Amino acid sequence: MKWGHLGTGLKNYKSAALPSIPGLTDEEKKLALINNSWRARNLVPAIMGGGSGGGGTAPSGPISIWEEGGGVDSSARGSKTYGSYTYIFGNFYTAENILSPGLVRVDSNGIIDETFSSNWYSVISSSVPTIYDVTESNGSLFIATSNNTKRLIKLDASTGLEQPLSGLTTQPNNIIYQIIPYIDGTLLLIGNFTTYNGLSRTRVTRISQYGDLDAQEFGSGFNNTVYGGFLNDEDNFVIWGNFATYNGTSSPRLMELTLTGTTGEITGKFRTGLTGTPGRVQQLTNGNYIIWTTTPNTYDGNSTDILFQTDSSGAFISNANSIPGNQAINGYWNEAAGIVLVMENTNPYLTAYNTSDLTPNTTFNNNITGSINSPYTIWSYQQIQGSGSDFLLAWNSVYFNGEVRLRTMKLSSTGILY
Repeated sequence: MKWGHLGTGLKNYKSAALPSIPGLTDEEKKLALINNSWRARNLVPAIMGGGSGGGGTAPSGPISIWEEGGGVDSSARGSKTYGSYTYIFGNFYTAENILSPGLVRVDSNGIIDETFSSNWYSVISSSVPTIYDVTESNGSLFIATSNNTKRLIKLDASTGLEQPLSGLTTQPNNIIYQIIPYIDGTLLLIGNFTTYNGLSRTRVTRISQYGDLDAQEFGSGFNNTVYGGFLNDEDNFVIWGNFATYNGTSSPRLMELTLTGTTGEITGKFRTGLTGTPGRVQQLTNGNYIIWTTTPNTYDGNSTDILFQTDSSGAFISNANSIPGNQAINGYWNEAAGIVLVMENTNPYLTAYNTSDLTPNTTFNNNITGSINSPYTIWSYQQIQGSGSDFLLAWNSVYFNGEVRLRTMKLSSTGILY
């Protein structure tokens, strides 16, 4: 455990007198004790042993969001790292008792940038929007939110101060789930919106850095929600969701989109698509694709498990036959660590496998055998990310391996909590 910032009193919290809360187990009482008092620095000595001089020292100085007891006060949806900063986003109001609705920026040690939080709070005010995505492009941050008066926000990436989107005159009529930078500086927006600037744009559109609509056309767009996507090594977009068609053409749930010509076109890379919704798609350095799915599927004439691999052309290679379960909500294939994590909707929720042969990674799994509660919030590709050979998790769990971890955590390549 890493309790250094809490003083000697909290180091021994497990032997402290537990609060009298009817109906809770001892573990739940410990959670309540820590969760309610963890960041109230002036209350720590009294809670943990007796008022003035009686137990522990109030912590001082910055503390890491990834230390035991650290985190955010409500659901985290994901994280992204740009340079030396990681952005954690979701539906929370505070992080380490700092007002930072839905979005917080931390350095490589997990220390919150309080100036950024203050500037962000002035932009979003007292509303608590869900933040769906954060994308850095050309020195700016583009934020997708649930706030229907500010579904798309642009910030200065250095300061967090708002920048004008002079080309955005009428907000999208529904959610933008993801903002994907293109090689020419434009941005592809995908989600569940059907209008942008008052014009029909069905769940996909392309804009400039100032919010103007690009000349690119997408025909009738997608017939159902688009959840995620990324720009692959061929500078095309890999897109997945709950859709069955794109621009009137069958493309069930997974497709590659090229911006060649005036209308975005399907390349046909992912054949006839999937029978179940992907939880995540990731491209490896060798060009192959890893696909996590919410149910076993049929893909290109093959019966698939909840995790399978294609080559760079989209041709089926193999199932992950050693991986049990019925829903791969999320995951991350970390080539630096040689480990793939699979997050499911049932216990044990999080399991590690070796990328070489997809056999269970015993060392990692032995270190994450502690209880996890309600880890996922939605199928979102950003909930597990790699950071070198480490893993960053931003989800809904507040308890992990017997420790309080409030919806954010950092795991080493052997499964050890930071």
